[in-house]
Amino acid sequence: MASVIVFLGPSLSQERARAILDAEYRPPARKGDIYRVLASGVKTIVLIDGIFHSGPSIWQRELLAALDEGIEVFGASSMGALRAAELHSFGMVGYGTIFEWYRDGLINADDEVALRHAPEDMGYRALSEPLVNIRYTLRQAVADGKLSEDESERLLTFMRETYYPERSYRRLLECPLLRDWPKPRVAEWKQYLRENAVDLKSRDASGVLRHCAQRERVGRSGSSDRVDLWREEFQRVSLGFRQLGSGTTPVAGHTLFRAARQSQELWDATSQRVLRQWFILDWARQRELTCPETSVRAFESHWARANDVVDAGTWARAHGLTRQEHTALLAERALLSWLLESGPGAFGLEWDRDAVARLEAHLSRERPPRTSEAEERAFIVAWARESGVRCPPAERDALFASWGLGSATSQVDAARSLELAPERLLRVLEERALAEWVIAQGPTRFGRAHDLEVAVVQELQLSGRTASLLTPGQPS
Repeated sequence: MASVIVFLGPSLSQERARAILDAEYRPPARKGDIYRVLASGVKTIVLIDGIFHSGPSIWQRELLAALDEGIEVFGASSMGALRAAELHSFGMVGYGTIFEWYRDGLINADDEVALRHAPEDMGYRALSEPLVNIRYTLRQAVADGKLSEDESERLLTFMRETYYPERSYRRLLECPLLRDWPKPRVAEWKQYLRENAVDLKSRDASGVLRHCAQRERVGRSGSSDRVDLWREEFQRVSLGFRQLGSGTTPVAGHTLFRAARQSQELWDATSQRVLRQWFILDWARQRELTCPETSVRAFESHWARANDVVDAGTWARAHGLTRQEHTALLAERALLSWLLESGPGAFGLEWDRDAVARLEAHLSRERPPRTSEAEERAFIVAWARESGVRCPPAERDALFASWGLGSATSQVDAARSLELAPERLLRVLEERALAEWVIAQGPTRFGRAHDLEVAVVQELQLSGRTASLLTPGQPS
């Protein structure tokens, strides 16, 4: 993947653009194109042309995501100028006259830069004239003494009222104003347009490429300080457009969503794991707990060894993770690991470790209990109690029955077998039921935002299992 990607169409020929800046050139940007390259390792994005009416336009949110990822984003000439005017206060860099016009409110309609053009295989040849080009040429004519201010405004109004695919200098000559001019002046005006018409879009496009080629990259270091309250809302969209893998057959994130769902065993195991993690981490977030730096470094080293990671950035990109996502997921997992290793008691949580251990051994005759499951439940019970959540009696009794302890007789027998007082056994049973019911409901049941599919996919990404999931026949 190139370090510089330029989205370019009719504003400038690729031949001229490549002579100015060595970069990867892509067609005019459309919705999802920035998300697709977000985890590619690209350092600079130059947005010049974008789709307007023939498809969904590039989102402002995609560009903000790139800025948050530390990618430089320039905009100029056409769609790039529009988006830069909207986002320059967030860090997108605008370049050129058209950007300045939009930024300063001199123009505000998107059809000012729109034009009809030939398809890509014909080099996006312009079939109409953008209004910004005509506007600039008329201004120049006033400065050259060829038009009065009033005449310029009447000509501009005529072209503004013309549908953008039909705008051209030939059409400009049909303006009723010219019918009042003597023939010599009309001829002189035609000659002036032939010799002085300015392609402002091309000039701004060349300018931003020249600027990128000549400057030393300033570099945006680290994560953005911007607090994006909607980041999770758009995580699914971003991940869905993401390209995973490399070579000639990269896979879209949407494919990964489907693959995760189709592997039922993998889905069940992973979804249960991420749900447990969410409740534990939310309990920690509510208490504003942070993992000690030494524990974070230790976890990162352990994770790197477990996944044979040589370069974390390269590894993350290969699994479709942006730098921000990778950093955030590792930090969450480090916090989770530290919480469980420290144990519920380290945080003042009361739990009957001995009774829980006996019960788990009793219930797990076919499968040895995972040592951390009991600790996880203790944190989840704490989350439920502190959130005022209780397991409905009917759900609790159903869970008791599913464990073979639905009747009072079976509970008395179990208590005797485990050498526990009946009320002690009942207490740990109720806590276990509460934790299991909370997990089964999921965060959204309690009014919390959570996208389970996204969480599962990110868990698979961080554990390095996406490649095997997308490759038939590979163990997942």
